[in-house]
Amino acid sequence: MSDKLGLRRGMALASLTDMRITRAEARSIAPVIGCQSLQGFFIGVLPGAGSTIAS
Repeated sequence: MSDKLGLRRGMALASLTDMRITRAEARSIAPVIGCQSLQGFFIGVLPGAGSTIAS
């Protein structure tokens, strides 16, 4: 059985699992995620200006 794109469901699921990041990639982006999370938190905490900057 094929879907509208002409792919089998098994092939589509296999390609989705191939998109996972490796441990090395996760380690390399972890500091950036942490820094940006803190930055976003502090911008969001600012009263009044937080929502304007966030949008």
